[in-house]
Amino acid sequence: MNSPSPQAQDILYPVRWKATGGVLVLALLLFGLSSGATAFWGDSASFASHLDTTPKPFARSYWLYKMLGRLFVTLGASPALAAASASAVFGAAAVALLHALTQRITGQVEAATLAAASLAVAQTFWLHSSVAEVYSLLALLEIGLLFLALGAPVHRREALGLGLLAGLALNHHRLLLFSFPVLAAFLWLAVPPNRRLDLCRSVGIGLLLGGLPWIVLCFRFPPSSLVATESLSQQSLWFQKVLLGGRWSSAHLGADPGAGMTASVGYLAKLLALNFPSPAALLAGVGLITLRATSLSRRVLLGGLLVAFTLAGSLFGWTGDQYAFFSPLLPLVALLAGLGLASRLGKAKRSFPALMIAASLATPPFFYAVLSFGPTAPDSATRAALLERQEFAWPPKAGYSFPEDWARKRLEALPPRATLVAQWAEGTIFEYLQSEGLRTDVTLQLHRSGPLDLAALKAPVFVTWKPTRPSPPEAFKRQGLQLEGQAPGFRGLVLPDSP
Repeated sequence: MNSPSPQAQDILYPVRWKATGGVLVLALLLFGLSSGATAFWGDSASFASHLDTTPKPFARSYWLYKMLGRLFVTLGASPALAAASASAVFGAAAVALLHALTQRITGQVEAATLAAASLAVAQTFWLHSSVAEVYSLLALLEIGLLFLALGAPVHRREALGLGLLAGLALNHHRLLLFSFPVLAAFLWLAVPPNRRLDLCRSVGIGLLLGGLPWIVLCFRFPPSSLVATESLSQQSLWFQKVLLGGRWSSAHLGADPGAGMTASVGYLAKLLALNFPSPAALLAGVGLITLRATSLSRRVLLGGLLVAFTLAGSLFGWTGDQYAFFSPLLPLVALLAGLGLASRLGKAKRSFPALMIAASLATPPFFYAVLSFGPTAPDSATRAALLERQEFAWPPKAGYSFPEDWARKRLEALPPRATLVAQWAEGTIFEYLQSEGLRTDVTLQLHRSGPLDLAALKAPVFVTWKPTRPSPPEAFKRQGLQLEGQAPGFRGLVLPDSP
């Protein structure tokens, strides 16, 4: 596909792949040494216990992510370690590809190194690359789409690759769908009218080929395979699973959009401050300003992705999801930091790039350590708060076995054929341990919110929640459940008909 010469400000520079390979090795070391070998709370344990499930045509199946985890299992790793290792590999690949992308835009290895380093040590990205989570692969796909989109207007092969990768992205997280309109707008503006049909043909062929697995899975699990409810038809349930990640997640889409949007902006600001507590934050602001000097198409691409992913995270009113759903912004902010440094290289002293890279790499871990570790206190509430901060603010999880150790002791203490009611965060740990063969006689009931169906519970019943919380969840309190026992995060439930 022939194409017009790019504008001066939109030159695509060659990539020094040897330098990018070195970044890949370093990132693999960082995330590999940070990865936890035991199950972590929430989705992480759920992924580990379902690595062998059949893929289904909706975002929550994440079969692209699970394939690598299954490979590590065949090599002898435990499911928990295998799932975390998959996150580490995808995270390292994302960091390396961001290095290549920044080189392609700026032509500067220094700027690329700062962008890659800033993403690698960003708290949310580092954490998601240390436990079993799908967001490191999401970032890899996001950066890959951006890399190929830049070259698609001038290279037929990259236009084909863009469509292919976009088709494969349909099989992963729904957040990637928010980038598709922006990518389409960029391609429309970047190519003259007489070349648009040729470009659409190349991208379309790639999209069809890349989307074949998703199409096949959709036919394999059609709406008729689902059980309709009183409020939802089979078609509505299928749509929620295919695009929105299931009924529970889709229920939070657009929840309280007025107050939710305002709160989301403040939440996003805090999240970015946590992820970039270094000169990278200031350089990202400089990089954002430099976009004014680029063509309209490139401003639409980079600025549009910032807006799209901000909107995507803001549409979900539950902050538990927002914490992860704002993560696609992290590679973009890191890229802007690289652009900011590149704009200053000709005006600064020779030592300036090295100082900026070193500060952007070293400052965040120091900040996370200060947040996470401190003097212990005699009272249990303070110790629990410190443990909670370590779980969240200190990204590496190597050697951190507290969730699995705690859940194992709780299971082993239960009487035969007991019923265990658990919240999602810790319930998936119990689910993982049972998938490994521990206490399969126990009936596990995962509970999110609302009243318990006491008539469906068979005695003896025990209720559990994260041990770092001093009291039962509000959903249990509102129901007036009578609990007995004093183990942290663990009580026996006195049923109404119990003596």
